[in-house]
Amino acid sequence: MCLLAGLGVAYPGAVDPLKMVEIEVRTLSATKSQAEGLEPIEFPITSDKPSGVTAVLSPEQAAKALDLLKRVGATVASTTRVIALSGKMASVQNVRDFQYPTEYSASKNANSVPTAFESAPVGTIMEFVPELGDGVINLSLTIKLKSLEGFIDCPDPEAPGRSVWQPAFQSNEFKSDLTVTRGQIVFYSAPATEKTNAQFIFITMREVDEP
Repeated sequence: MCLLAGLGVAYPGAVDPLKMVEIEVRTLSATKSQAEGLEPIEFPITSDKPSGVTAVLSPEQAAKALDLLKRVGATVASTTRVIALSGKMASVQNVRDFQYPTEYSASKNANSVPTAFESAPVGTIMEFVPELGDGVINLSLTIKLKSLEGFIDCPDPEAPGRSVWQPAFQSNEFKSDLTVTRGQIVFYSAPATEKTNAQFIFITMREVDEP
């Protein structure tokens, strides 16, 4: 069940490239059944895509969304802060490196033995480009999601007639351009799948003084 519904409003503003922005990212995770139990409330959607939904919330709306998530048992997966120069990219990663074999050789007992490995980041990578304007922050947001869906049986090129297991990844990328006024919070929601939990991300930004 979607937590959001409605339309969004953007606010223009001139960009100031000499300032810095503190970005706080709070990520909550909910199982598919927990997400389906969320009470729907009206929020102003700014972007609605299969890979996720974004909205710009007031502090009161964000508090209500957090309360609803706590009621269904959602857990806080991470809380991260990063400083970005206005107009420059900063990123937050919540990933683990999943290592898997890519090449095999045949052994004497007819088993395929891994001889080379690669690693893939599994989880969430968020990229932010904030630009401070006249009373607003313009945010270019990119969220990359990569999950391990399972393993598939593939033919072993070094041993015809035998097979090896290879991981099956699913990747999604979400992009959105938003404009927020002082105190507003960017909210992102990614749906649950059969293999992964739903994600609910709250992004708070504020201007900071130069060190």
